[in-house]
Amino acid sequence: MSTPALRNDPHVQKPLAQVTALAGWEAAAWHTPEWWRKHWDLTGMLTNVTAQLQPGSRDDWILWARASGDAGGQLLAMLTSMAADEIGFALVSAVKA
Repeated sequence: MSTPALRNDPHVQKPLAQVTALAGWEAAAWHTPEWWRKHWDLTGMLTNVTAQLQPGSRDDWILWARASGDAGGQLLAMLTSMAADEIGFALVSAVKA
């Protein structure tokens, strides 16, 4: 699975203002890779759960925003205002038990 992720989990620390201004309540689901790993482990339905922040994912997201014609530039503004390790994509994988 690949999903937007924040360095600081939104259930521990409120997302930055620029994130909530763009994503609204959806930012509450932008968990850290570690949160996803623990969550999937807790189900007991999966084994070999791994989770990481995709290397360079914020920069890839910036390229995608530019290529897609980010109307109004809001996504691009949010992404470029944040450090590369503050936002990106969590990559989570597992094996069905």
